[in-house]
Amino acid sequence: MNYPRGSALRNFLVKKFLLLSVITLFFLQSLSASPFDRFIGEWHLIRAKSSTIELYKTLSLTIRKKNDQSFRFIFFWGTGKNIHTDTICINNNTNQFSWFIYDRVFPENVFLGVRMPSHTLVHGKVLTDSSDRRIDLIKSYILYTSQGKYPVKELNEFELTNNDNILHLSISFPSRNDTNNYHFILKRKGYREAHVIRLSDNWAVQGDLDIQAMLLSIQGLVNRKRPELYFLYPDNWDYRFTGDFFDYLKDKKYFTFRQINSLPDVLKTYTNRFKGYIIWDKNNPSTLDLAFTLAGIRDGIVVSEDLVPLAEKSGLSLLVDLRNKYSKIEDYQLFNQAFREIGQECNRNMVVWLGGESGKIRKPAIADWGVMNKAFFTDLSTKTADSAEYAVSYKIMSSLKPLSIVYGWHVYKKDKERDFVKLASQCGLRVEGLHTLPNMSFMHHIPLEPGFHFHNNHTIRPDKQYKPEKKVYISCVQTDCLGLGTWNKPGRGQIPYAWEVTMNWSWLAPAMLEYFYSQATPNDYFIGSLSGPGYIYP
Repeated sequence: MNYPRGSALRNFLVKKFLLLSVITLFFLQSLSASPFDRFIGEWHLIRAKSSTIELYKTLSLTIRKKNDQSFRFIFFWGTGKNIHTDTICINNNTNQFSWFIYDRVFPENVFLGVRMPSHTLVHGKVLTDSSDRRIDLIKSYILYTSQGKYPVKELNEFELTNNDNILHLSISFPSRNDTNNYHFILKRKGYREAHVIRLSDNWAVQGDLDIQAMLLSIQGLVNRKRPELYFLYPDNWDYRFTGDFFDYLKDKKYFTFRQINSLPDVLKTYTNRFKGYIIWDKNNPSTLDLAFTLAGIRDGIVVSEDLVPLAEKSGLSLLVDLRNKYSKIEDYQLFNQAFREIGQECNRNMVVWLGGESGKIRKPAIADWGVMNKAFFTDLSTKTADSAEYAVSYKIMSSLKPLSIVYGWHVYKKDKERDFVKLASQCGLRVEGLHTLPNMSFMHHIPLEPGFHFHNNHTIRPDKQYKPEKKVYISCVQTDCLGLGTWNKPGRGQIPYAWEVTMNWSWLAPAMLEYFYSQATPNDYFIGSLSGPGYIYP
Protein backbone atom coordinates (compact mmCIF):
# COMPACT_ATOMS: atom_id res chain seq x y z
CA MET A 1 0.00 0.00 0.00
CA ASN A 2 1.26 3.51 -0.86
CA TYR A 3 0.97 5.89 2.13
CA PRO A 4 0.89 9.69 1.65
CA ARG A 5 4.14 11.59 2.34
CA GLY A 6 5.19 15.11 3.40
CA SER A 7 2.36 17.66 3.78
CA ALA A 8 -0.08 15.11 2.41
CA LEU A 9 0.87 12.77 5.25
CA ARG A 10 0.33 15.53 7.80
CA ASN A 11 -3.10 16.31 6.36
CA PHE A 12 -3.95 12.62 6.36
CA LEU A 13 -2.97 12.23 10.04
CA VAL A 14 -4.83 15.43 11.07
CA LYS A 15 -8.04 14.20 9.43
CA LYS A 16 -7.68 10.81 11.12
CA PHE A 17 -7.04 12.49 14.48
CA LEU A 18 -10.11 14.74 14.10
CA LEU A 19 -12.29 11.80 13.14
CA LEU A 20 -11.12 9.79 16.15
CA SER A 21 -11.68 12.83 18.40
CA VAL A 22 -15.25 13.22 17.21
CA ILE A 23 -15.95 9.50 17.70
CA THR A 24 -14.38 9.57 21.17
CA LEU A 25 -16.32 12.70 22.18
CA PHE A 26 -19.56 11.16 20.97
CA PHE A 27 -18.79 7.96 22.87
CA LEU A 28 -17.99 9.83 26.09
CA GLN A 29 -21.13 11.92 25.78
CA SER A 30 -23.23 8.80 25.28
CA LEU A 31 -21.67 7.31 28.41
CA SER A 32 -22.39 10.43 30.48
CA ALA A 33 -25.93 10.93 29.16
CA SER A 34 -28.53 10.58 31.86
CA PRO A 35 -32.31 10.06 31.80
CA PHE A 36 -32.50 13.22 33.94
CA ASP A 37 -30.87 15.45 31.30
CA ARG A 38 -34.15 16.09 29.49
CA PHE A 39 -35.65 17.46 32.72
CA ILE A 40 -32.96 20.08 33.36
CA GLY A 41 -34.30 23.64 33.48
CA GLU A 42 -36.80 25.92 35.18
CA TRP A 43 -40.45 24.90 35.34
CA HIS A 44 -43.44 27.07 36.25
CA LEU A 45 -46.93 25.97 37.28
CA ILE A 46 -49.96 26.39 35.02
CA ARG A 47 -52.37 27.08 37.87
CA ALA A 48 -55.57 26.81 35.82
CA LYS A 49 -54.72 23.22 34.90
CA SER A 50 -53.35 22.06 38.25
CA SER A 51 -54.57 21.04 41.68
CA THR A 52 -55.21 23.87 44.11
CA ILE A 53 -52.35 24.73 46.48
CA GLU A 54 -54.16 26.14 49.49
CA LEU A 55 -51.63 28.49 51.08
CA TYR A 56 -48.71 28.85 48.72
CA LYS A 57 -50.93 29.13 45.61
CA THR A 58 -48.17 28.28 43.15
CA LEU A 59 -45.21 25.99 42.57
CA SER A 60 -42.02 26.21 40.55
CA LEU A 61 -39.34 23.60 40.05
CA THR A 62 -35.69 23.95 39.14
CA ILE A 63 -33.77 20.85 38.01
CA ARG A 64 -29.98 21.15 37.91
CA LYS A 65 -27.10 18.88 37.11
CA LYS A 66 -24.52 19.31 39.86
CA ASN A 67 -21.97 16.93 38.34
CA ASP A 68 -21.93 13.69 36.37
CA GLN A 69 -23.04 11.82 39.47
CA SER A 70 -25.91 13.90 40.86
CA PHE A 71 -28.93 16.07 40.08
CA ARG A 72 -30.93 18.51 42.20
CA PHE A 73 -34.74 18.77 42.08
CA ILE A 74 -35.54 22.04 43.91
CA PHE A 75 -39.22 22.73 44.69
CA PHE A 76 -40.32 26.30 45.42
CA TRP A 77 -43.78 26.39 46.98
CA GLY A 78 -45.08 29.98 46.89
CA THR A 79 -43.23 33.19 46.01
CA GLY A 80 -41.53 36.11 47.75
CA LYS A 81 -41.47 35.96 51.55
CA ASN A 82 -44.17 33.28 51.63
CA ILE A 83 -42.07 30.45 50.23
CA HIS A 84 -41.22 26.88 51.21
CA THR A 85 -38.29 25.06 49.59
CA ASP A 86 -37.60 21.34 49.27
CA THR A 87 -34.49 19.88 47.64
CA ILE A 88 -34.14 16.30 46.44
CA CYS A 89 -30.64 15.05 45.57
CA ILE A 90 -30.52 12.21 43.07
CA ASN A 91 -27.48 9.98 42.59
CA ASN A 92 -27.22 9.26 38.88
CA ASN A 93 -25.14 6.13 39.38
CA THR A 94 -27.21 4.34 42.01
CA ASN A 95 -30.71 5.62 41.14
CA GLN A 96 -31.16 6.52 44.79
CA PHE A 97 -32.12 9.91 46.21
CA SER A 98 -31.89 11.73 49.51
CA TRP A 99 -34.23 14.39 50.84
CA PHE A 100 -33.57 16.32 54.01
CA ILE A 101 -36.88 17.58 55.44
CA TYR A 102 -36.09 20.90 57.16
CA ASP A 103 -39.64 22.06 57.92
CA ARG A 104 -42.69 20.38 59.40
CA VAL A 105 -44.96 21.97 56.77
CA PHE A 106 -46.82 19.70 54.37
CA PRO A 107 -46.71 22.15 51.41
CA GLU A 108 -49.36 20.61 49.15
CA ASN A 109 -52.01 21.51 51.74
CA VAL A 110 -50.87 23.14 54.97
CA PHE A 111 -54.43 22.98 56.36
CA LEU A 112 -54.63 19.19 56.16
CA GLY A 113 -53.76 18.78 59.84
CA VAL A 114 -50.60 16.74 59.34
CA ARG A 115 -46.95 17.39 60.15
CA MET A 116 -43.85 16.36 58.25
CA PRO A 117 -40.95 14.77 60.21
CA SER A 118 -38.78 17.92 60.37
CA HIS A 119 -34.97 17.63 60.44
CA THR A 120 -35.16 14.15 59.04
CA LEU A 121 -33.13 12.63 56.21
CA VAL A 122 -35.27 10.51 53.88
CA HIS A 123 -33.87 8.11 51.28
CA GLY A 124 -35.75 6.70 48.33
CA LYS A 125 -35.63 4.92 45.03
CA VAL A 126 -35.69 6.38 41.50
CA LEU A 127 -37.35 4.60 38.58
CA THR A 128 -36.91 5.63 34.93
CA ASP A 129 -38.22 4.30 31.62
CA SER A 130 -36.58 3.65 28.27
CA SER A 131 -37.90 6.87 26.69
CA ASP A 132 -36.05 9.05 29.25
CA ARG A 133 -39.25 11.07 29.63
CA ARG A 134 -40.58 9.48 32.81
CA ILE A 135 -39.13 9.55 36.33
CA ASP A 136 -40.73 8.12 39.46
CA LEU A 137 -39.55 8.92 42.98
CA ILE A 138 -40.67 6.57 45.75
CA LYS A 139 -40.53 8.12 49.22
CA SER A 140 -41.17 6.49 52.60
CA TYR A 141 -41.38 8.52 55.81
CA ILE A 142 -43.33 9.00 59.01
CA LEU A 143 -46.18 11.55 58.98
CA TYR A 144 -47.51 12.97 62.25
CA THR A 145 -51.28 13.30 62.69
CA SER A 146 -53.58 14.06 65.61
CA GLN A 147 -53.86 10.29 66.17
CA GLY A 148 -50.08 9.81 66.26
CA LYS A 149 -47.41 8.64 63.85
CA TYR A 150 -48.40 7.24 60.48
CA PRO A 151 -46.06 5.52 57.98
CA VAL A 152 -46.52 6.98 54.52
CA LYS A 153 -45.38 5.90 51.09
CA GLU A 154 -45.42 8.78 48.59
CA LEU A 155 -45.05 8.46 44.81
CA ASN A 156 -43.88 11.40 42.68
CA GLU A 157 -44.37 10.80 38.95
CA PHE A 158 -42.67 13.19 36.48
CA GLU A 159 -43.50 12.92 32.78
CA LEU A 160 -42.47 15.12 29.83
CA THR A 161 -44.74 15.88 26.87
CA ASN A 162 -44.98 18.48 24.08
CA ASN A 163 -41.41 18.07 22.88
CA ASP A 164 -40.14 18.13 26.48
CA ASN A 165 -41.71 21.52 27.20
CA ILE A 166 -44.57 20.37 29.46
CA LEU A 167 -43.94 18.54 32.73
CA HIS A 168 -46.75 16.57 34.40
CA LEU A 169 -46.19 16.01 38.11
CA SER A 170 -48.47 13.62 39.98
CA ILE A 171 -48.16 13.19 43.75
CA SER A 172 -50.03 10.21 45.15
CA PHE A 173 -50.02 8.14 48.33
CA PRO A 174 -50.37 4.42 47.60
CA SER A 175 -50.22 3.67 51.33
CA ARG A 176 -53.48 5.62 51.87
CA ASN A 177 -55.35 3.74 49.16
CA ASP A 178 -57.52 6.76 48.29
CA THR A 179 -57.93 9.31 45.48
CA ASN A 180 -56.69 12.34 47.42
CA ASN A 181 -53.87 12.93 44.94
CA TYR A 182 -52.31 16.05 43.48
CA HIS A 183 -51.76 16.75 39.80
CA PHE A 184 -49.63 19.66 38.65
CA ILE A 185 -48.81 20.75 35.12
CA LEU A 186 -45.69 22.85 34.73
CA LYS A 187 -44.11 24.26 31.61
CA ARG A 188 -40.54 25.07 30.76
CA LYS A 189 -39.59 28.69 31.37
CA GLY A 190 -40.11 30.72 28.18
CA TYR A 191 -42.36 28.16 26.49
CA ARG A 192 -45.52 29.67 25.01
CA GLU A 193 -45.43 32.81 27.10
CA ALA A 194 -47.14 35.74 25.43
CA HIS A 195 -48.82 39.09 26.00
CA VAL A 196 -52.42 40.00 25.30
CA ILE A 197 -53.99 43.39 24.54
CA ARG A 198 -57.69 44.17 24.48
CA LEU A 199 -58.55 46.47 21.55
CA SER A 200 -61.15 49.21 21.72
CA ASP A 201 -64.14 49.37 19.36
CA ASN A 202 -63.16 52.76 17.92
CA TRP A 203 -61.82 52.46 14.36
CA ALA A 204 -62.48 56.04 13.23
CA VAL A 205 -59.68 57.82 11.35
CA GLN A 206 -60.07 60.78 13.69
CA GLY A 207 -60.64 58.46 16.66
CA ASP A 208 -58.55 55.50 17.85
CA LEU A 209 -57.47 54.25 14.41
CA ASP A 210 -53.95 55.60 14.92
CA ILE A 211 -53.67 53.60 18.16
CA GLN A 212 -55.05 50.46 16.51
CA ALA A 213 -52.71 50.90 13.53
CA MET A 214 -49.66 51.29 15.77
CA LEU A 215 -50.61 48.17 17.72
CA LEU A 216 -51.14 46.15 14.53
CA SER A 217 -47.72 47.15 13.19
CA ILE A 218 -46.17 46.21 16.55
CA GLN A 219 -47.97 42.85 16.49
CA GLY A 220 -46.69 42.06 13.00
CA LEU A 221 -43.08 42.81 13.91
CA VAL A 222 -43.13 41.12 17.31
CA ASN A 223 -44.71 37.90 15.98
CA ARG A 224 -42.26 37.40 13.12
CA LYS A 225 -40.44 34.44 14.65
CA ARG A 226 -42.86 33.18 17.30
CA PRO A 227 -46.30 33.97 18.74
CA GLU A 228 -45.76 36.66 21.37
CA LEU A 229 -48.64 39.15 21.08
CA TYR A 230 -52.35 38.34 20.83
CA PHE A 231 -55.27 40.76 20.48
CA LEU A 232 -58.74 40.40 21.96
CA TYR A 233 -61.10 42.12 19.53
CA PRO A 234 -64.49 43.62 20.46
CA ASP A 235 -67.38 41.19 20.89
CA ASN A 236 -69.12 42.52 17.75
CA TRP A 237 -66.08 42.01 15.50
CA ASP A 238 -66.73 40.10 12.24
CA TYR A 239 -64.69 37.16 13.52
CA ARG A 240 -66.21 36.67 16.95
CA PHE A 241 -63.97 33.87 18.11
CA THR A 242 -60.92 35.81 19.36
CA GLY A 243 -62.12 35.46 22.96
CA ASP A 244 -63.01 31.78 22.71
CA PHE A 245 -59.80 30.98 20.87
CA PHE A 246 -57.90 32.85 23.57
CA ASP A 247 -59.36 30.41 26.12
CA TYR A 248 -58.51 27.52 23.80
CA LEU A 249 -54.88 28.65 23.67
CA LYS A 250 -54.69 28.60 27.44
CA ASP A 251 -56.62 25.37 27.98
CA LYS A 252 -55.32 23.23 25.12
CA LYS A 253 -52.07 24.84 23.95
CA TYR A 254 -50.51 25.65 27.34
CA PHE A 255 -50.16 29.37 26.63
CA THR A 256 -49.86 31.78 29.54
CA PHE A 257 -50.59 35.45 28.92
CA ARG A 258 -49.75 38.70 30.66
CA GLN A 259 -52.09 41.55 29.81
CA ILE A 260 -50.71 44.91 28.68
CA ASN A 261 -53.06 47.79 29.43
CA SER A 262 -51.34 50.92 28.09
CA LEU A 263 -49.41 52.12 25.04
CA PRO A 264 -46.34 53.15 27.09
CA ASP A 265 -46.20 49.62 28.52
CA VAL A 266 -46.43 48.13 25.02
CA LEU A 267 -43.48 50.16 23.83
CA LYS A 268 -41.55 49.52 27.04
CA THR A 269 -41.99 45.80 26.49
CA TYR A 270 -40.98 45.69 22.82
CA THR A 271 -39.02 48.89 21.94
CA ASN A 272 -35.78 47.04 21.26
CA ARG A 273 -37.54 45.09 18.49
CA PHE A 274 -38.07 48.17 16.27
CA LYS A 275 -35.70 50.36 14.26
CA GLY A 276 -37.85 53.47 14.47
CA TYR A 277 -41.26 54.89 13.53
CA ILE A 278 -43.12 55.86 10.34
CA ILE A 279 -45.62 58.73 10.40
CA TRP A 280 -48.81 58.49 8.32
CA ASP A 281 -51.08 61.39 7.47
CA LYS A 282 -54.56 61.34 9.04
CA ASN A 283 -55.71 63.80 6.37
CA ASN A 284 -54.78 61.26 3.69
CA PRO A 285 -55.77 57.77 4.97
CA SER A 286 -54.21 56.08 1.92
CA THR A 287 -50.81 56.88 3.46
CA LEU A 288 -51.68 54.34 6.15
CA ASP A 289 -51.36 51.58 3.53
CA LEU A 290 -47.93 52.88 2.56
CA ALA A 291 -46.95 53.20 6.22
CA PHE A 292 -47.79 49.52 6.81
CA THR A 293 -45.70 48.57 3.76
CA LEU A 294 -42.74 50.55 5.10
CA ALA A 295 -43.26 49.10 8.57
CA GLY A 296 -42.70 45.61 7.19
CA ILE A 297 -39.60 46.34 5.13
CA ARG A 298 -38.04 48.93 7.48
CA ASP A 299 -38.92 47.25 10.80
CA GLY A 300 -40.64 50.36 12.10
CA ILE A 301 -43.92 50.99 13.87
CA VAL A 302 -46.77 53.04 12.38
CA VAL A 303 -47.74 56.25 14.20
CA SER A 304 -49.82 59.35 13.58
CA GLU A 305 -48.58 62.83 14.37
CA ASP A 306 -50.30 62.60 17.75
CA LEU A 307 -48.27 59.54 18.75
CA VAL A 308 -44.84 60.89 17.78
CA PRO A 309 -44.04 62.16 21.33
CA LEU A 310 -44.78 58.71 22.76
CA ALA A 311 -42.54 57.02 20.18
CA GLU A 312 -39.66 59.42 20.82
CA LYS A 313 -40.06 59.14 24.60
CA SER A 314 -39.60 55.38 24.11
CA GLY A 315 -36.27 56.01 22.38
CA LEU A 316 -37.40 55.46 18.78
CA SER A 317 -36.22 57.68 15.93
CA LEU A 318 -37.97 58.80 12.74
CA LEU A 319 -37.62 56.51 9.71
CA VAL A 320 -40.12 58.02 7.23
CA ASP A 321 -42.53 60.96 7.43
CA LEU A 322 -45.50 60.69 5.02
CA ARG A 323 -47.27 63.90 6.15
CA ASN A 324 -48.13 66.28 3.29
CA LYS A 325 -46.01 64.19 0.92
CA TYR A 326 -48.88 62.93 -1.27
CA SER A 327 -51.54 65.57 -0.64
CA LYS A 328 -51.46 66.91 -4.22
CA ILE A 329 -51.65 63.63 -6.14
CA GLU A 330 -54.31 60.95 -6.69
CA ASP A 331 -54.29 57.53 -5.00
CA TYR A 332 -53.28 55.72 -8.19
CA GLN A 333 -50.24 57.99 -8.47
CA LEU A 334 -49.33 57.43 -4.81
CA PHE A 335 -49.39 53.64 -5.11
CA ASN A 336 -47.80 53.61 -8.55
CA GLN A 337 -44.88 55.67 -7.28
CA ALA A 338 -44.58 53.63 -4.08
CA PHE A 339 -44.66 50.33 -5.97
CA ARG A 340 -42.02 51.58 -8.38
CA GLU A 341 -39.74 52.69 -5.54
CA ILE A 342 -40.12 49.90 -2.95
CA GLY A 343 -42.16 47.16 -4.63
CA GLN A 344 -39.09 45.02 -5.26
CA GLU A 345 -38.28 45.00 -1.54
CA CYS A 346 -41.67 43.48 -0.74
CA ASN A 347 -42.82 39.87 -0.61
CA ARG A 348 -43.45 38.56 -4.14
CA ASN A 349 -45.80 35.83 -2.92
CA MET A 350 -48.49 38.05 -1.46
CA VAL A 351 -50.13 41.47 -1.45
CA VAL A 352 -52.57 43.02 1.03
CA TRP A 353 -55.67 44.88 -0.16
CA LEU A 354 -56.54 46.98 2.86
CA GLY A 355 -60.12 47.58 1.80
CA GLY A 356 -63.52 47.04 3.34
CA GLU A 357 -64.70 50.13 5.18
CA SER A 358 -63.12 53.40 4.05
CA GLY A 359 -63.51 57.12 4.55
CA LYS A 360 -64.12 57.92 8.21
CA ILE A 361 -63.80 54.26 9.36
CA ARG A 362 -61.12 51.66 8.59
CA LYS A 363 -60.71 48.17 10.04
CA PRO A 364 -57.27 46.89 8.99
CA ALA A 365 -57.05 43.78 11.18
CA ILE A 366 -55.10 41.84 8.53
CA ALA A 367 -52.29 44.40 8.71
CA ASP A 368 -50.26 42.45 11.29
CA TRP A 369 -49.99 39.55 8.85
CA GLY A 370 -48.88 41.83 6.01
CA VAL A 371 -46.30 43.62 8.15
CA MET A 372 -44.95 40.31 9.41
CA ASN A 373 -44.46 39.09 5.83
CA LYS A 374 -43.19 42.39 4.32
CA ALA A 375 -46.16 42.65 1.98
CA PHE A 376 -47.12 45.60 -0.21
CA PHE A 377 -50.36 47.28 0.93
CA THR A 378 -52.88 49.10 -1.22
CA ASP A 379 -56.61 49.91 -1.44
CA LEU A 380 -57.00 50.70 -5.14
CA SER A 381 -60.12 50.03 -7.18
CA THR A 382 -60.21 46.88 -9.31
CA LYS A 383 -63.14 48.03 -11.44
CA THR A 384 -62.26 48.41 -15.12
CA ALA A 385 -64.27 51.64 -15.34
CA ASP A 386 -61.80 53.20 -12.88
CA SER A 387 -59.12 52.96 -15.54
CA ALA A 388 -56.28 54.73 -13.72
CA GLU A 389 -56.59 52.78 -10.46
CA TYR A 390 -57.37 49.55 -12.31
CA ALA A 391 -54.14 49.86 -14.31
CA VAL A 392 -52.03 50.14 -11.17
CA SER A 393 -53.98 47.32 -9.49
CA TYR A 394 -53.26 45.10 -12.50
CA LYS A 395 -49.59 46.12 -12.41
CA ILE A 396 -49.28 45.13 -8.77
CA MET A 397 -51.18 41.83 -9.00
CA SER A 398 -49.54 40.69 -12.24
CA SER A 399 -46.08 41.26 -10.77
CA LEU A 400 -46.59 38.51 -8.16
CA LYS A 401 -45.57 34.91 -8.63
CA PRO A 402 -48.29 32.58 -9.97
CA LEU A 403 -50.70 31.24 -7.31
CA SER A 404 -49.66 33.95 -4.86
CA ILE A 405 -52.32 35.15 -2.43
CA VAL A 406 -54.18 38.44 -2.25
CA TYR A 407 -55.02 39.01 1.42
CA GLY A 408 -57.61 41.47 2.66
CA TRP A 409 -60.63 42.71 0.71
CA HIS A 410 -61.79 45.23 -1.86
CA VAL A 411 -62.93 48.74 -0.87
CA TYR A 412 -66.70 48.67 -0.51
CA LYS A 413 -67.28 52.14 -1.89
CA LYS A 414 -64.97 51.69 -4.90
CA ASP A 415 -65.76 48.36 -6.56
CA LYS A 416 -67.50 45.01 -6.16
CA GLU A 417 -66.40 41.62 -4.90
CA ARG A 418 -66.73 40.29 -8.44
CA ASP A 419 -64.32 42.95 -9.78
CA PHE A 420 -61.74 42.19 -7.10
CA VAL A 421 -61.80 38.39 -7.44
CA LYS A 422 -61.96 38.56 -11.23
CA LEU A 423 -58.77 40.62 -11.51
CA ALA A 424 -56.93 38.39 -9.02
CA SER A 425 -58.04 35.32 -10.98
CA GLN A 426 -56.92 36.83 -14.30
CA CYS A 427 -53.47 37.33 -12.77
CA GLY A 428 -53.31 33.71 -11.59
CA LEU A 429 -53.70 34.65 -7.92
CA ARG A 430 -55.92 33.47 -5.06
CA VAL A 431 -57.92 35.65 -2.68
CA GLU A 432 -57.87 35.03 1.08
CA GLY A 433 -60.28 37.48 2.75
CA LEU A 434 -61.15 39.45 4.75
CA HIS A 435 -59.57 42.72 5.85
CA THR A 436 -60.95 42.03 9.34
CA LEU A 437 -59.21 38.64 9.73
CA PRO A 438 -57.48 38.91 13.16
CA ASN A 439 -54.28 37.66 14.78
CA MET A 440 -52.92 35.83 11.74
CA SER A 441 -49.31 36.66 12.67
CA PHE A 442 -49.90 34.91 16.00
CA MET A 443 -51.99 31.94 14.87
CA HIS A 444 -49.67 31.02 12.00
CA HIS A 445 -46.95 29.82 14.40
CA ILE A 446 -49.10 27.38 16.38
CA PRO A 447 -48.91 23.79 15.07
CA LEU A 448 -51.46 21.02 15.40
CA GLU A 449 -51.30 18.83 18.45
CA PRO A 450 -49.12 15.76 17.78
CA GLY A 451 -51.24 13.02 16.27
CA PHE A 452 -54.23 15.28 15.59
CA HIS A 453 -56.26 14.35 12.49
CA PHE A 454 -59.11 16.15 10.81
CA HIS A 455 -62.16 13.89 10.90
CA ASN A 456 -65.52 14.77 9.40
CA ASN A 457 -68.90 13.57 10.65
CA HIS A 458 -69.97 11.55 7.62
CA THR A 459 -73.51 10.17 7.73
CA ILE A 460 -73.69 8.71 4.22
CA ARG A 461 -72.65 5.10 3.76
CA PRO A 462 -70.83 4.54 0.46
CA ASP A 463 -72.17 0.95 0.23
CA LYS A 464 -75.80 2.01 0.50
CA GLN A 465 -78.08 3.21 -2.30
CA TYR A 466 -80.24 6.19 -1.41
CA LYS A 467 -83.54 7.05 -3.11
CA PRO A 468 -85.15 10.44 -2.53
CA GLU A 469 -88.58 10.43 -0.98
CA LYS A 470 -91.45 12.66 -2.06
CA LYS A 471 -90.69 15.55 0.27
CA VAL A 472 -88.69 18.76 0.45
CA TYR A 473 -85.08 18.40 1.54
CA ILE A 474 -83.30 21.32 3.19
CA SER A 475 -79.52 21.51 3.39
CA CYS A 476 -78.14 24.18 5.73
CA VAL A 477 -74.75 25.46 4.59
CA GLN A 478 -72.89 28.27 6.37
CA THR A 479 -70.49 30.13 4.06
CA ASP A 480 -67.71 32.62 4.74
CA CYS A 481 -65.14 30.88 6.95
CA LEU A 482 -67.41 28.95 9.28
CA GLY A 483 -69.82 31.83 9.38
CA LEU A 484 -67.31 34.30 10.83
CA GLY A 485 -68.88 34.55 14.28
CA THR A 486 -71.78 32.13 13.84
CA TRP A 487 -69.87 29.14 15.23
CA ASN A 488 -70.00 30.59 18.75
CA LYS A 489 -73.71 31.34 18.79
CA PRO A 490 -76.21 29.33 20.91
CA GLY A 491 -77.68 26.22 19.30
CA ARG A 492 -74.71 25.35 17.12
CA GLY A 493 -74.35 21.59 16.89
CA GLN A 494 -77.98 20.82 17.70
CA ILE A 495 -79.17 20.43 14.08
CA PRO A 496 -77.39 19.02 10.99
CA TYR A 497 -75.35 21.87 9.55
CA ALA A 498 -72.58 22.18 6.97
CA TRP A 499 -69.73 24.60 7.59
CA GLU A 500 -67.64 25.99 4.78
CA VAL A 501 -63.96 25.65 5.68
CA THR A 502 -61.28 28.00 4.41
CA MET A 503 -58.85 25.36 3.18
CA ASN A 504 -55.77 27.62 3.28
CA TRP A 505 -56.05 27.62 7.03
CA SER A 506 -54.63 24.10 7.12
CA TRP A 507 -51.22 25.73 6.69
CA LEU A 508 -51.91 29.41 7.44
CA ALA A 509 -53.45 28.80 10.87
CA PRO A 510 -53.71 25.05 11.54
CA ALA A 511 -54.59 25.51 15.20
CA MET A 512 -57.66 27.50 14.19
CA LEU A 513 -59.00 24.55 12.21
CA GLU A 514 -58.10 22.25 15.08
CA TYR A 515 -60.13 24.53 17.35
CA PHE A 516 -63.23 24.13 15.17
CA TYR A 517 -62.84 20.41 14.51
CA SER A 518 -62.23 19.58 18.17
CA GLN A 519 -65.46 21.34 19.16
CA ALA A 520 -67.65 19.81 16.44
CA THR A 521 -70.64 17.67 17.33
CA PRO A 522 -71.95 14.85 15.08
CA ASN A 523 -74.27 17.46 13.55
CA ASP A 524 -71.39 19.66 12.35
CA TYR A 525 -70.14 18.77 8.88
CA PHE A 526 -67.21 20.50 7.17
CA ILE A 527 -67.04 21.16 3.43
CA GLY A 528 -64.36 22.73 1.23
CA SER A 529 -65.08 26.38 0.51
CA LEU A 530 -65.66 28.06 -2.82
CA SER A 531 -62.91 27.13 -5.25
CA GLY A 532 -60.70 25.23 -2.83
CA PRO A 533 -57.40 26.59 -1.46
CA GLY A 534 -58.27 30.20 -2.17
CA TYR A 535 -61.10 32.21 -3.72
CA ILE A 536 -60.89 32.40 -7.54
CA TYR A 537 -63.12 32.51 -10.59
CA PRO A 538 -61.93 29.56 -12.72
